Formats: sequence, structure tokens, C-alpha cells
Amino acid sequence: MKIALLGATGPSGILVTKIALEDGHNVCAIVRNPEKISENHANLKVVKIADIFNVDEMERAMKGCDAVISCLGARALLWQQTTLYSDSIIVIAEAMKRNGIRRLIAMTAWCTGYHRNNPGPILVEWFFKPIFLPSTLRNMLEMEEWIKLNCDNLQYTIVRPPGIGSDQPSGKTLIVKSDVYHLRGYSSYMPRYDVARFIVDCLTDHQWVNKMVAITLNK
Repeated sequence: MKIALLGATGPSGILVTKIALEDGHNVCAIVRNPEKISENHANLKVVKIADIFNVDEMERAMKGCDAVISCLGARALLWQQTTLYSDSIIVIAEAMKRNGIRRLIAMTAWCTGYHRNNPGPILVEWFFKPIFLPSTLRNMLEMEEWIKLNCDNLQYTIVRPPGIGSDQPSGKTLIVKSDVYHLRGYSSYMPRYDVARFIVDCLTDHQWVNKMVAITLNK
């Protein structure tokens, strides 16, 4: 499968690239700064794009691809608002439509939304979310809601991981549940490798098509 990958120079995108190539996929890394790509592989193509919000550029960059993975991320700054997620998804979806690409996998996070009967971890809901991540999580939620309302023509999977860190696999059992904002009673941290592994697996495992899934590990 040929994958158009956005966010390929970020920590998660780097691991998605590595795992996808190891699995025999072809990766088209769509980036603004090609010099940040250190991976060298016969099945890796790096495409420079000046403006990720330009649909014509995005359309050309995705040409010939079978699926799109978005690991785009915005830096969480207290004083800065972001619309990266909600703005980029409109361009991504239109470029996919023009190219006849239907499969989309995008990474967001735990606790983008809130349900009074199943609130997230106290530390997240009352500390990180209102103080450090208000704009980021709110805009992720806006992207998720836009996909629900506007992407009936796509086969999407939204992956919501908890806090992520280590680049090494955990070897633990992955817990996956659809249509929830977090997973109560399980670990609120998982290695970045395990997140990337799940994202790549979604390319060929279709049980999570048109689902928004929270993932984590057994404690």
C-alpha cells in the first residue's frame, strides 16, 4: 500500500514511517522541511510542500497514494490558539476526494471531549486540559466533529492515545474501545512506538473503519 503521511518529521510520524516501511508499505512523506527526514529507504518518497493549507499542492503531493495518515501536531502553548487540526482536515479531505483516496487514519488524543458520566482522569480534566492543552484538545475535537459530519465518503479511523513517550515497544496488551474519549481503569501512558504500531496496523485491519477509538495498555 502507498501511504501519504503528514507529520512525518514529528516523533510519531518518524515511527510510523519506520514501521510502515518495515511492513512493506510505500511511504510518501509530505513535509515542509525535507532535510528533517533522516530515514533512507527505497520505498520512501519525500515530497516537499510549501503550504499544507493549499489544496492544490496537497492534491499533487497525494497523487498515486492509497491511504492517508495524519500525525500532524501543534505545540501546546498556553498563550497560543491553534486551528491546525480543523483547518488541515478540510484540505486533506478535499485532496483525498480529488485523488479518489478513501482511507484516512488521523491521530488526536485522549480527552478531546468530555462526558459527564465518564470524565477523564482528574489530572487531565482539571490540570493539563484547562491549563496546558485547552486550545489543542478543543481543536482536535473540532476536527473529529468535522470528520463525523463531512466525511461519509471516507473510511476513517481516529486514534486517541493517552500520554505518550518511549520509542520502544512495551510488549503489553493493547486496549482499544470505540466512541469513548478515554479508557477508565487503564494506563494513562503508553509508548509512542505502540501508538505508531496500531496506526500502521489500521491500514490492513478494517474493524475500526469509521470509528473514533481510544487506545492504551493494561497497567
